Amino acid sequence: MKCEVVRDLIPLYDEKLCSTESAALVEEHIKTCDTCKSLLEKLPKKELPKVDTDALKPFVKVKRKLRTRIIIMIVLGVVLLAVLIPVGYLTVNQIFHINGGTDFEDLIYKHGMRQFAEMIVEGRMEEYTQRYDNLNLCDAPDGTAVTYRSFYLEKLKAAYEKVKKYAPRVGEIHSRYHKFKDGDFIRDVYFTLEFTLSDGSAHQIMIFPGNYDKSGYGIPEWNDPRFMILLPQLTDETSYHEVYSSISEDDIPTDRREIYAYLNLLYLGDGGDDEIGVISGFLQKATADAFPRDNVEDAERLFEDMGYLLAVRFAPSDYNKVYNGFTDFFSTNYTLETAVGKKKFDEERKMFYYPIVMIGSDGERSAGVSVKLYYDEYGFHSPRAEDIKGITSGSDLETKLAKIFG
Repeated sequence: MKCEVVRDLIPLYDEKLCSTESAALVEEHIKTCDTCKSLLEKLPKKELPKVDTDALKPFVKVKRKLRTRIIIMIVLGVVLLAVLIPVGYLTVNQIFHINGGTDFEDLIYKHGMRQFAEMIVEGRMEEYTQRYDNLNLCDAPDGTAVTYRSFYLEKLKAAYEKVKKYAPRVGEIHSRYHKFKDGDFIRDVYFTLEFTLSDGSAHQIMIFPGNYDKSGYGIPEWNDPRFMILLPQLTDETSYHEVYSSISEDDIPTDRREIYAYLNLLYLGDGGDDEIGVISGFLQKATADAFPRDNVEDAERLFEDMGYLLAVRFAPSDYNKVYNGFTDFFSTNYTLETAVGKKKFDEERKMFYYPIVMIGSDGERSAGVSVKLYYDEYGFHSPRAEDIKGITSGSDLETKLAKIFG
């Protein structure tokens, strides 16, 4: 290729504007032509303009701030949703009581139950008695409340020493609103405690601090140790009473008996008033006019159910006596009025008791009796002969009245 042609292509070649074929011809030519090669080398080298980084810094900062704000807004949005969704769910359930839903009250109950359950499984007896015990309300001379508290605390500690070998632990904490088809509702509240029994098997006990319904009425579920071995023996053809009455105290294994005694003992300081209230309530309800005494079959069924609920408050050895005494009295047309005094402490027996006055009537005459109803970690106990006062004759009314509690 002639030098004149190559010299015309050199500016285009330098700026890479010529075709690939033309660039190849120029490169081939300058290999042998020093003049054209020198001309290419003498062309001025073009430099890219320098960027003023200082001028760009404000824009970089703005970009960073925008990116940071976007990230913060996204995070806040996610957090807000994470808060609003559960709060909205709880609020809707609190207002409309959706069946099976959880609301704010459930969270409060769960928190309280967890604190209570952890004290039980960890054996924090001093803390427990300070927070839940009301032995200072016992009807006793001034200054003796401390003595009763110490007595109760020592019993709690001794009972816990027996059960801690069963590795107590907190299970499920449950609180849910439950609505029935008829429009009535309860707040289903309970927690479970788990133990490892002597044979290595795991055993779970459901604890009901009380069913929160419209009346606030609740019955602790573990009031008799036989309940802990009932369920496998129940069928559609059996009833709780049939199973309870057929199991003797000797049938209850030591590990279950010790666990039961500990749980029941926890409520002697705080739950005794509630328990005696339940007993008094059963006695009063048994005389209500709403009971169909004119229908013998229905009346017997109702009295049997109430007799069972009353009797499970008593120690296992007294169950059958109390059940029979209750149903025997109320299977008649006798009516009953009761008055329960403040709990007291018997220094000799080292037991608490409630003084109860009962007045029965057959419509023509009345009979009165006062009873000392003692209780301990195994429940209430049928009164001894010396615990019953006021019987003046051997009439049927007075005899049945004296045997209501066995």
